[in-house]
Order: sequence, then structure tokens, then C-alpha cells
Amino acid sequence: MVGEREFSREIEIARIPTGGRRFAITAEPGERAALAARLGVERIDRLVAEGTVRRRAAEPLVTVEGRLEAEVTQLCVVTLEPVTSRVEASLLRLFVPGPAPTVEEIVIDPLREEVEPLEGDRLDLGELVAEELAVALDPYPRAPGAALVIEQAAAGEQGRQPARPGANGRGDRP
Repeated sequence: MVGEREFSREIEIARIPTGGRRFAITAEPGERAALAARLGVERIDRLVAEGTVRRRAAEPLVTVEGRLEAEVTQLCVVTLEPVTSRVEASLLRLFVPGPAPTVEEIVIDPLREEVEPLEGDRLDLGELVAEELAVALDPYPRAPGAALVIEQAAAGEQGRQPARPGANGRGDRP
């Protein structure tokens, strides 16, 4: 990402013990406001994450495991009313130091965790949490009871029988 990150908590890879290092991070009010603007939500009232960062001694792999919790207010896609929800998500990301390898073909295996390149000697846990929050947000938040007019019309149509041609006794004409 170019420029300053809204919620940055960098750790130096070399300082991560092979047994792992616990982390617990909380976004401050200014960070939450800036992150809400970036994610296109009304506000983020709470954002916390905790977990463990591990570095394997035998191979250059860094693993981040944990959980995030947030309280987010988004606008209802139907009424544009504010909708506050609690977001909970698991964190599991794998990194390998070095630039991204160039590949001719991309193979996606939904059962396998993808290893991400990690350029430089630092890992930004705050940015990782921000990315995971963005993915965990409800893409179509709705206020309780909110329904589209199309949905209401479709529900009303289900109760009526379709008109049959010739049902008025005069052939196919109304």
C-alpha cells in the first residue's frame, strides 16, 4: 500500500521467536475513523485482534493465527439506515520472505492456504487485520425488516393464481 496505513502495527520478522509471539492489538479512535473511510462504512466503534505469530526455524515461513472482533456500522442497502453489527473472523495467513515469484499459471486450491510474499523485514499485523475485516464485512447489510419493493411484490404474487387464457369465457381475449 502506498502512503501511511490507517492501522499499522509492524513487527520485525527477525524478532519473532521460533516458538511464537503472542499479540493483542486495538485500533485507536483516529485509526478506526480512517479505516472506516477506507472501507466505505459509516464507522467502526471497536476493532481488536489477538493471536500468535510464528516463525519456523527449518523453513522461511511466518504464520499468523488468531481472531479479530469489531463493531461496525454500515448503511442498509435498502433503506440507507445505519445498521450496527458485530464482526468476528479467524485469522490464518502464511508468509514467506522475498518478492512474489512469477508464475505462468495460477492454480487455486480452496483447501490449501496460500503463502503470500513478504517483502522487507517487517510484517504489519494492523494491515493484516484491516484486510481480514474488509473481507468479513457484510456486503449487503440490511436493517431489521427492510425489504426491497421487488421482494414485496414477488411475495404478493405468490399468493395469486396466474391468469389463464380464455378464463373469461371469451377465448383468448380479455
